[in-house]
Amino acid sequence: PGAALAAALQQTAQQLAQEQTMASKVVASPGASHASHASFAAQLRRLEQQIELERRQVERRLDKMERRIEEVASLSTSSGRWAELQGHVDGLEESLQNL
Repeated sequence: PGAALAAALQQTAQQLAQEQTMASKVVASPGASHASHASFAAQLRRLEQQIELERRQVERRLDKMERRIEEVASLSTSSGRWAELQGHVDGLEESLQNL
């Protein structure tokens, strides 16, 4: 489940990057007045800033998720080793009791 979530977050980050690229390519029509062009440019800048903010938030979430996945994987590995060691100890205890 963690890998699927990480993949979904990466896909979202890529979509945000594509939206930012598309937004930066949009230009006002040649017949537009200077005032409407300036207004459009300001709106475009705000949109680009919002997209960049969202992209950074997604990246932070993805990084946090990756760290958590690594922690869980590390704990699973160490838990598995602990269980294996406990099995050996239990086996030795049983062998000693049989002697």
